[in-house]
Amino acid sequence: SSGINAEYGLEGGAMINCGKVCITTGSFTGFFNLLPGIPDMKLMGHTVMKFEIDAETFERCKSLPSVIVCTELPYIYLLPPIRYPNGKYYIKLGPSVWFDNPVTKE
Repeated sequence: SSGINAEYGLEGGAMINCGKVCITTGSFTGFFNLLPGIPDMKLMGHTVMKFEIDAETFERCKSLPSVIVCTELPYIYLLPPIRYPNGKYYIKLGPSVWFDNPVTKE
């Protein structure tokens, strides 16, 4: 046995061989056939704020680092701006608080 437990192909044709894999797809777990099946998961609610900015502000701020403020729980995070599929630019801010009740299909 070569000790390789997983082999993945990249778009350019290169292959990655590894013994362990950690896939962090979050809400995209069921898309793109990334896994052979969908793991047992619970969808939990989480509130975030997106602040729309103009293209000029985006250019000035796009290289800012992510920031996490951890003085006490809940902590907050601030992400640098990105362009969303709708063509607009947003800065994202969120807390570490998750809702206790899972989101259901009903």
